Amino acid sequence: MLSIRCLLEIFVLVGVPHQEQENLPEIFEKICNAAGIPTPTVTNAQRRQYIAGKKVTDGPIIVQLKTPGQKIEVLKGMSDYKKAKNDVLRLKDAGFDSDAPMYVSENLTKKNHEILLRAKQKKKKNELYAAFALRGLVHVTINENNPPVMIETLDQLEDLFRP
Repeated sequence: MLSIRCLLEIFVLVGVPHQEQENLPEIFEKICNAAGIPTPTVTNAQRRQYIAGKKVTDGPIIVQLKTPGQKIEVLKGMSDYKKAKNDVLRLKDAGFDSDAPMYVSENLTKKNHEILLRAKQKKKKNELYAAFALRGLVHVTINENNPPVMIETLDQLEDLFRP
């Protein structure tokens, strides 16, 4: 089992198709290069082969970096890329033969993943100004004048909208 410190260094690449004899650190390097991010040190990379108990071939790639700071740089770089291009990173940008999007996100606990999904739904409805994860924790901003608030439970998220 990973320590909490290690969890802060891990993130997930979703949408990258499986290749025979794939070199996951090399794929990660291509993705970083495509987004204009200096390639950090990868300490471990593996592809998840089971999701919800079912075997999958194109499962997400789990990448562990040397430090939490490197993970933050990668996530910020991906965010900057998305803002600059007004689009997500696509497989073709990293040398794959597909125009499908790929995503880089933090590795969240199941509970925090659910909170983030609910917060993003509220953001889509313009009920929140921002919803994001940072170091495995979910934060929301009600409007541009308020600082982000850390959300630890779904009830706490809902409490923001109660009078």
